[in-house]
Amino acid sequence: FPEGDLLSSLDTVVKTASTLSLRAPVIITPSGSLWTVRSDTQNRPLRESMTVTPDGHVVKQETFAEKGFMDRIIGYGVAAHEGQLFGKMNQTINLLVAMGLLMMSSAATVLWLKRKPEGSLGAPLALPTQTYGLGGIIVLIILALFLPELGISLVVLFLASLIPIKTKP
Repeated sequence: FPEGDLLSSLDTVVKTASTLSLRAPVIITPSGSLWTVRSDTQNRPLRESMTVTPDGHVVKQETFAEKGFMDRIIGYGVAAHEGQLFGKMNQTINLLVAMGLLMMSSAATVLWLKRKPEGSLGAPLALPTQTYGLGGIIVLIILALFLPELGISLVVLFLASLIPIKTKP
């Protein structure tokens, strides 16, 4: 676009965009000789995108429902994760989950502090009645392979348990 044409074209596209029922915020970007007008609302299932000519005619419209299957699944997941999918109910569920995780982490820390070996940061010794099932170990190894952060944290915890800690008598 020459500069004068760009500004008049932008003005026309902005006027066209204001007549469309897109959720705010709306982003307008040049795309070759056309313009892209798209909604960037946090609630991803409500996002739409349109291609507009410099004279303000809508050439193409793409709604969330027209996206690919995986794009829609990810969009719903992100909207639910951010608390946008079901409004206040979604935010309340997310708050309850976060509070539950906080309580579980706190309880685990307290239980570990009560049972850890004296003078060590290692894991508490297994009770004589406890046995480690082969199935549980296999599941843990598979999870550690598929979730690299879990695998790395397990290695770090194992190495930390090997460090001798001396306490004052």
